[in-house]
Amino acid sequence: MTHAMTFYGDESGSHGKGTFVIAGYLATAHNWERFKADWNTALSEEPRITHFHRGHNYHGDGVFEGWDEPTRQAKLNRMIRVFERFGAHIVELSSTIEWNEYRAVVHGPLAKELSNPYYFCLHGVMSLAVDWVRKTGEDADISFVFDYQFEHQAEAVRQYTHIKQRFPQIGKHMSGICFMDDEKVAGLQAADLIAWQIRRDYVKPPEDDDEIRPELELLRATYKHDALSNKSNALGIARLITKIEGAGTPRRGSDLCPGGIGG
Repeated sequence: MTHAMTFYGDESGSHGKGTFVIAGYLATAHNWERFKADWNTALSEEPRITHFHRGHNYHGDGVFEGWDEPTRQAKLNRMIRVFERFGAHIVELSSTIEWNEYRAVVHGPLAKELSNPYYFCLHGVMSLAVDWVRKTGEDADISFVFDYQFEHQAEAVRQYTHIKQRFPQIGKHMSGICFMDDEKVAGLQAADLIAWQIRRDYVKPPEDDDEIRPELELLRATYKHDALSNKSNALGIARLITKIEGAGTPRRGSDLCPGGIGG
């Protein structure tokens, strides 16, 4: 019997420079419901917050305004502990592109249509999700849920529809795409946490002493399945463009999923 799975994904990266990432987690609808309950419990424990955002947690702004560093770190560790119950039931997926690699290939009319690495990372995480389902023999339909990105949503839906229509072996596992408010969706807050960590690991800022941050190690220590990643260089981007163009011009349209399972 076919069962429902959802990938919650979030992006991390500065516009025009450095590494761009889309990352998140794939799990069944049932496990996302359980995750949401545990995540919301952790949010409500004192000191209480309405939602979790790793950047605000790190910098001490947003809902963490006025918190000292040890208190912010303690809350971060509490949110990570939620994963201990679900590490056997979720899969970390990520896709990354360097802006300079993107610019080396994408130019002219194509740069107007695919104006951001976001779309290529979108292809990357969708491919990883479907590959995981096919390799594990899961009979599953996957919904893809991302944080609101008003400047990207229309093109992202078009790209999604193109994949589903033109690549039937992949498309048969894809049940929809939608965009939701990460302040209201537990799965997207989890995706924000891992996307921030992955980009940080690529950037290796001086204050991290060229080491993996402890919280990323803590997160991955909870997993049963290996984290899966797709890092595209200029050649990989060019090959993807060729594959997309060879399949024909994307059709206009949408295939939107209903309200998020992990909301």
